[in-house]
Amino acid sequence: MTKTAFINCNLFVGIEDKLLENAWFTVDNESGKLLALGSGKMEDSVEHQVDLKKQYVMSGLINAHTHVGYVNVSKYHYPETEALITYKALEDLKNGLRGGVTYLRGCGSPYDVDVKLNNIRKDFPFEGPGMKPAGMPVSILGGHSDRPLGTPEYGHGTPNYSHLVNSADDVRKAVREQFKKGAKNIKLMATGGIMSQGDQIDDTELSLEEMRTAV
Repeated sequence: MTKTAFINCNLFVGIEDKLLENAWFTVDNESGKLLALGSGKMEDSVEHQVDLKKQYVMSGLINAHTHVGYVNVSKYHYPETEALITYKALEDLKNGLRGGVTYLRGCGSPYDVDVKLNNIRKDFPFEGPGMKPAGMPVSILGGHSDRPLGTPEYGHGTPNYSHLVNSADDVRKAVREQFKKGAKNIKLMATGGIMSQGDQIDDTELSLEEMRTAV
């Protein structure tokens, strides 16, 4: 195991309300795990050392509600194709990591892009936080996130942002499909939302039976 020491920083670990000044910490180069920390002179033997010059260091952030690859259609006037969503998702992930987010939970991604990226990551690495992806959410017909995407696919009509459901059986099928694809998390659009047409944020949409079936 090789180690890197980061010295001369202000360190906030997050397990207590305390800022450690004139701090140092060592990291395992393979796993990235924090091995040791302290303040003042570092006694640990390491292969590499980095002077952080009084910068502030803190634990990574978790973003618990993300829509990786979401395109603002009022700003970008392009068809929402899978290629565009994937490109946007990779930009989102890179920017999130550089902003301090080291793990995120997906809450709906067009074309299952977050699921697909997570599936291939081992063989095709990319810059970004760890993910708990959801892919396509579950929505009633005409409900929050019933949204046609991109252009018609050959023989399949126009794809939709969501699984559109009208019964508990529809919900069961949608959930099974998402887990088959590799989703680690299922997003239910139980009510209306703030960014959809035709419904209000406090509208009841999925029924109690449908939500129980999903769970």
